[in-house]
Amino acid sequence: MKPRVRLLSLSQPDWNIFVQFTTEITGRSPTRKCDEQQVPVGDAKSYLVSLSDFGSTEIQRVLTHFTVSFLIHANFDWMFKIIEFVPKMVGHSDELDEGALMIFTGTLLEWKTAIIKLSQDKKMRFLANQCYVLLEQNNLDFIFKGHSKESQADGTFVIK
Repeated sequence: MKPRVRLLSLSQPDWNIFVQFTTEITGRSPTRKCDEQQVPVGDAKSYLVSLSDFGSTEIQRVLTHFTVSFLIHANFDWMFKIIEFVPKMVGHSDELDEGALMIFTGTLLEWKTAIIKLSQDKKMRFLANQCYVLLEQNNLDFIFKGHSKESQADGTFVIK
């Protein structure tokens, strides 16, 4: 059984409250860096860019304030490997003929670590690659800056 992954949710603030209250208190908008980097406010990346201007330039710290949920259909062995890195999950298993359907929610830092580590496991690579591609489609692949992607003969890639 090949695992199937869908991106279920990404963190998004209430932009009106975030901008108005921050501007009222600090005298400047938390979206200044978004404007400088031409990142549209509302884009998944915009919240991370805004957080980096909110008092923390340390990317690891910023990534802990952003959550991602993936809906994953896979066998139990795969699920247990994911739990090692992203422990928050709920799901269905008893009514399915094959595998389980689980929602895994974690910080972007947890998912970054999981995707890197799982991509190095030949059995888990396909699932890790699906998660990576979904983040990439949402303009979040910049979190892997400094890492390289090595193509494999089976069409997957390892992140190092």
